[in-house]
Amino acid sequence: MNPKTFVITALMIFVVFSQSITTDKTIKPIVQIPSQREEETIFIGLEGEGIYKKAQLYSISPTNKLKTLPNFQFILPEDDTNYFVSGLYGDISGEGQKDFILILTNPNSGTKLYTWTIDSQLNFSRLSKPFLIKTNQTESHPTTTK
Repeated sequence: MNPKTFVITALMIFVVFSQSITTDKTIKPIVQIPSQREEETIFIGLEGEGIYKKAQLYSISPTNKLKTLPNFQFILPEDDTNYFVSGLYGDISGEGQKDFILILTNPNSGTKLYTWTIDSQLNFSRLSKPFLIKTNQTESHPTTTK
């Protein structure tokens, strides 16, 4: 083995592989939530394979262990045409408290925005009713042919 290959292999083993987290599901992180413990990373991620049907609160420990937290979970029915797209975290209402917006879309009816406030103990409280941004497309309905 030449020295260049050895160095690249050693870097991969000690740097890249030691920082990765292995999961059996695809998780797309959308927002990071500040934690009271600096060594812990807390985020909301979307689960799914291309079409995301579950939003969940997660934490990553200093030893790179992924853990689901029970404080927030939003699951859409599998047979529903709604799916999660993204989320935002910040002072959206202008009241000085951080808010979380979860964005869902539906190709037939439009986009829905769900909003929550998050306190320092990671308790989520619904801020308002979902806001619907209607699409100009009409819903498709199955028809029968003879």
